[in-house]
Amino acid sequence: SEEPALIANGLNTLTHGGVARTFLLHVPPGVSDSRSVPLVVGLHGYTASSSSFEGQSGLSIKADAEGFIVVYPDGLRYPWTASNPQAWNAGGRYEGWTGGTDDVGFIAQVIAAVRRHYAIDPARIYVTGHSNGSYMAYRVGHELSCTIAAIAPHSGPVVYESPTPPRCPVSTLHLHAIDDSTVL
Repeated sequence: SEEPALIANGLNTLTHGGVARTFLLHVPPGVSDSRSVPLVVGLHGYTASSSSFEGQSGLSIKADAEGFIVVYPDGLRYPWTASNPQAWNAGGRYEGWTGGTDDVGFIAQVIAAVRRHYAIDPARIYVTGHSNGSYMAYRVGHELSCTIAAIAPHSGPVVYESPTPPRCPVSTLHLHAIDDSTVL
């Protein structure tokens, strides 16, 4: 069967691992399916969402000005946690918190879906994230190193450890306040 069209500037759903997952897609005016553009993946922090990260990050405004596409995936809500927040399986302690959810596979599937519908420059796929999304940006950069050109994590260090080095180099810009009292 034919894959449904993506909703530009709206919420989209795809199934990954038997679970319906959501993501916001922002396509600036004037971007067509014929002109190659960069793709930025924006990952929300713990307890946040795609829509809150879109509003806080300003990435959609910047995308409109510079002509790139932004996708904001949503982490899952885990029923066994007391407050039921959305989170990413960024490795380390998050493996247990998330039941080992395959978030890297989900993000790879989102990137592939956007690439099937738009002319994304494969050499200009970037990932950024805040807090738990920052941790996830590191993991995605590592595990999808031949897909991701660069990552810009902020307010979150590396928690993912892998004995296997990345296959391809991934440029990294790490941003973190010295007075961050939540994530030291």
